[in-house]
Amino acid sequence: MPPVWVADSSVELSCLYTDATGIFSGGIVFWWHRFSPPESVFYDFHTHLPLTGDPEVRSMVALDPKDRDRLSEAGYCCIGLHPWFLSADNWEETFVWVEKNAALPQVSAIGETGLDRLRGPALEIQRTVFERHVRLAEEMDKAVIVHCVRAFDELTGLRRSLRPRMPWIVHGFAKGPEIACVLVAAGCALSFGKALFSPDDRPIVRAFREIPDDRFLLETDGDPTVDIRAVYGRAAEIKGRPLEWVLEQVSRNMYEVLGGKMGR
Repeated sequence: MPPVWVADSSVELSCLYTDATGIFSGGIVFWWHRFSPPESVFYDFHTHLPLTGDPEVRSMVALDPKDRDRLSEAGYCCIGLHPWFLSADNWEETFVWVEKNAALPQVSAIGETGLDRLRGPALEIQRTVFERHVRLAEEMDKAVIVHCVRAFDELTGLRRSLRPRMPWIVHGFAKGPEIACVLVAAGCALSFGKALFSPDDRPIVRAFREIPDDRFLLETDGDPTVDIRAVYGRAAEIKGRPLEWVLEQVSRNMYEVLGGKMGR
C-alpha cells in the first residue's frame, strides 16, 4: 500500500502504511492501478480554458452544462456543477445533464463539485449536491474533482461517512502541511498550481515538499497567466528532483488516480 501522512504532536509529518483493509483513521486509501509510464507530457490536471493544440500539453478540461457544446470535442474532461453557480431552485434539473453524459469515454472524472463557505448557496445545499456527485462517481467508477474553500472539516467528515471507493482530488490546493496531512490521511490527493510560486518559507511550499510522491498532481486552473511548464519546473525545484522525474511521477499519478480513464 502507498504511504499516508499522520501528524505528531509537533506537527511534523511522517509516513505510515495502512493495513490490509486500506483503512486508516477513518479514511479510505486508494487501491492503485498498474501503470506503464507513457511518453513525456505536461499533464494539466485542471483547466477551464479551451485546448491549445500544444502537443506537449494534455489538459483535463472542467465542463458544466453551459459548456455542453465543448463536450463532444474534449479529449478528456470532468463534468459537474461548480458550487459557485448552483441554483437552489433548479440544480436537480441541470444535474440531469451530468448524469446523462457521465459514462462518455472522454469524461474521466466527475466534478468539479464541492463546498465553499465564501461563495455559492447555503452550505447544506452544496453538501446535498456534492453527495449526488459522489454517488454518481461511485456508479461510474470515476474519481471526484473537489473544490473546497474553508470547509475542509466538512469534506473529511463526508469522506468518512460516505466511505467512497473512488479517489477524491482537491484541486487548487493552497493551504499548509497540517490541512494537507488531514486530507491525504482521509484518502484524498491534492492538485497544486499557481500557489507553488509562493516564497520557499510559505506553508504551501512545505506542504508540497512533504506530500507523498503518489498523492500530488499539477494544474493551471485555467489561469492564462500560468504556464503549466513553469508549474512543473517549480515543482521540480521544491522537490529537489529533475524535471523528468516530475513528468513521469505526474503521469503515473494521473493514470492511477483516474483509474486508467485517460479519455479517448
